[in-house]
Amino acid sequence: MHDFLAAPPWYLPVVVAFGAIALMAQGNARLNKKLKNAGLALSAVAGLIVLTAYMLESGREKATQLTREIASAVDARDWEKFDALLDPKVRFSPIYNGKAELSAGAKKSADAVGVKDISLTGIDVQAEPGGYTVTFMATADVTTGGGRRVPTNWKFYFGTSSTGDADSMLLYRIEALPGQLLGSEPVIQRLVRPGE
Repeated sequence: MHDFLAAPPWYLPVVVAFGAIALMAQGNARLNKKLKNAGLALSAVAGLIVLTAYMLESGREKATQLTREIASAVDARDWEKFDALLDPKVRFSPIYNGKAELSAGAKKSADAVGVKDISLTGIDVQAEPGGYTVTFMATADVTTGGGRRVPTNWKFYFGTSSTGDADSMLLYRIEALPGQLLGSEPVIQRLVRPGE
């Protein structure tokens, strides 16, 4: 219900507004005050729909924002912020299982590969039962690649926290997707394994 209010279909306020215009026009033509008032009320409903959508953050917007915050945290080496966005049971198969492994691996891998200046493009958010998936391309400067910009493709899965906090949306699964230049295997091969 929250997503419907935060991101209603584009046609909903348009249809309501056209209905309001039609009622007001009929009220004016017939000199019927009740029809004009109904049209005014319907126009207020259309305005309320637009205002509510503007004020509330949809799940899609939240998932996009969280994806950007994770990339920004890695770029800035802000590991406290990074940890705060992870579900305790987060997985990045086949390497990391759990928040502690992923966080430690991300810290070591970011420094080992020399990731910096991360930019995200092609962000596509899809709703799924219990959350959202975000597919995107992350391009970053890497020192191990001779200081060049390297694009990688990712899929993040966001859902409500496994700790039971229904209001929080956290990252619970990561996939490295095949890319045009690197594929997924080179990305996974560059990551520091647990215990290394």
